[in-house]
Amino acid sequence: MIHSRNFQIISLLTRAYNNKNVFQAFKLAHKTMNFSNTCKNFPNIRFLDVLLCGLLLILIPVWNIPHTMAIRNITAGLLLILVIFNNRDWLIYLRSSKPLIAFSVYLVFFILFIASDQLETIKNINSEWLKFILYSILGGAIGLHFAKYSIKKLFLFLGFCFAIPLLIHIGLFSIDSIKQQTILWGYAGLSLSHGDLGYSALQGTIFLSVCLFFFSNSKKHILSLLLLITLMLASVVLAQSRGGLIFIILSFMAVAFFSLITTKKITLRKKIALGFFLLLAALAVAKTVTGLFPDKWKNFDSKITIGLMGDSISINCNGAEEIKNELLQTRKSLTADDVETIHEIDIGGTASRIVTARAGLTLLMQNPWGINASRDAYQISLQGTCVPKVNLANTHNGWVDSALGIGVAGVLILLSIYINNIFIAINAIRQKIKGSEAAAAALFVTSFIWMLRNLLDTAQRDQMLEIQGFSMALLAGILLKNKLIK
Repeated sequence: MIHSRNFQIISLLTRAYNNKNVFQAFKLAHKTMNFSNTCKNFPNIRFLDVLLCGLLLILIPVWNIPHTMAIRNITAGLLLILVIFNNRDWLIYLRSSKPLIAFSVYLVFFILFIASDQLETIKNINSEWLKFILYSILGGAIGLHFAKYSIKKLFLFLGFCFAIPLLIHIGLFSIDSIKQQTILWGYAGLSLSHGDLGYSALQGTIFLSVCLFFFSNSKKHILSLLLLITLMLASVVLAQSRGGLIFIILSFMAVAFFSLITTKKITLRKKIALGFFLLLAALAVAKTVTGLFPDKWKNFDSKITIGLMGDSISINCNGAEEIKNELLQTRKSLTADDVETIHEIDIGGTASRIVTARAGLTLLMQNPWGINASRDAYQISLQGTCVPKVNLANTHNGWVDSALGIGVAGVLILLSIYINNIFIAINAIRQKIKGSEAAAAALFVTSFIWMLRNLLDTAQRDQMLEIQGFSMALLAGILLKNKLIK
């Protein structure tokens, strides 16, 4: 039946083309069967799948590369059009994502009844939270679409896409280091910040680790996956991304642990791979702590202790002199480490992040309903109190920053999206849905690790927020499809 209908289409297209009427050709073809079905049923060619993969191959690698917003928006827009008009999978995902719907409704409520400047709020929501919602719909639809194919190949493809910017970074790092005849520690390549590499590495590590622990059994496949993960680890170490290094290790270990508790066993080859990775991770941490950028790790306990002292708002407004006076009340003199940490607060170092996060919580108590959904809500609220001397742009805590923008109620609904995804993963394991273990592991780890990542950095904005919405929804979509066809 399929071949007969396709033969009709080919005949009609050929006849119309010979008459130099291409429009008529597509019109005749559409009468026989709609375009999306033509693509899916055409013999041996899945045109739509190739197109979706091609667009993803553009979108994912450039996600964390600066000055690529136009490319990202155009590519994402094309993907969204394709998945919306191809079928209604996105509606299936949306109906099953009650927290996402609740969050969308809350944003409308926020604009109408909470915002002090509605036009500014609409602008702010369009630039951040609307993208999060749209990327979530896009991810869910793509997950539902590709769930019928090999999850192993899909995860390998996605992991490689996220690894591309780190591979480019290593290449550029090597070329420039050779040219300058020195090792350019801290060189970020195309990225403006080493953190951008860390975000790609986090999600890429999750996809590739799931492939390693849930699918790969041959020596060749395990070595290939381990090599890719190792190169990502090397990239963030070379770029001196402290967060990138920590969360690659956490992501890999979380997937390995999830694999152990769900499959109840790990083969000898995978144990060797795990041991090799842990050795590399230990060497990377040791090298970065003691050799490459020790100042970031030096006196870490002192930075935490001093960062928790004093009135956080006063310190941000007037500087760290208040902490110095408080320390002198309990000791005769300050150590060199104390002096260095206090100075670090004034110049915006690691200790100042702790002070700023505390200040953000204090300001949140004064503005529990948020400030016009603004990404600059911390600065707006702090500058309403004083002209700050410690002038960090944000609190370096994604949850606090988001709450200052959209309010405590909004951030609690946002948090429920992450928690709901974790429960989706757990339920898929409990219900023993066939073939869902790998996707459940990826969804659980993705949701949990990004929840944690947002505690330690302002990652709920820009492309980081888009990646979170897309990745969680894609994995939830796969599990939803598996449940529907169970």
